[in-house]
Amino acid sequence: MVSGWNRIVLCLCNHRYCRQNKKKKGLDIVKVYEIPVEGVISLKLNKADKSTVVQAKMMQNSEKVMLLEPIVVEGRELNLRDEKDLIVDLIYEDKISKPLIWRNVVYKTILLNNKYCIAISDDRDGTPFNRRGNFRLDMDVKGVLNMNEPIVVHDVSTSGISFYAPVKNRKNLGDEIHVKFQGGYEDIKVRGEIVREVANEDRNLYGCKIQKNMQIEKFMIEEQRRRISHKKK
Repeated sequence: MVSGWNRIVLCLCNHRYCRQNKKKKGLDIVKVYEIPVEGVISLKLNKADKSTVVQAKMMQNSEKVMLLEPIVVEGRELNLRDEKDLIVDLIYEDKISKPLIWRNVVYKTILLNNKYCIAISDDRDGTPFNRRGNFRLDMDVKGVLNMNEPIVVHDVSTSGISFYAPVKNRKNLGDEIHVKFQGGYEDIKVRGEIVREVANEDRNLYGCKIQKNMQIEKFMIEEQRRRISHKKK
């Protein structure tokens, strides 16, 4: 007997045309089914007070269900079938507008062509969000983690910092971090804790909550002024 979810997926896979063939950009997208198949999406996996963000690749989409390929991290398929108390958020990003998030979506793993694909269903509007509430400065500068590990600092705010590190040097959620990077005319030093991970093929992105720091607050103010002044020239 074919379950309701499997009927939806079978129907989806038997139809090549779907609404997502229509190109949509920016804030035109408010529903999950409006995300284009080639769109950049990720899943935020929340359990207790920790979260991990993993990249996802869409197979097909329709007004009933979005179908994702199996999530593979470091060569291993991520098993969501046996996870209990797991809350899944869907994130869509483009280069035009803020990311959109659908929190606590309905999901189910389905065996399709000998692969455990992920089916997602949600009829709510996506919500624009900023991963950190405070203003962020894009950096992409070289830095040092825990005194000796080279990293790339991606962005920074008064309450958080994110950085790239090679996959081979994978970190754990909850790890304490000490980061140093060049900011203006002096080294900026921050301490904090890893609270988010975005897995990629060659390097992972880590989001960290940092301790209150007068040095970083001063740097943020001066750097914002410098960039505004540079734009006016």
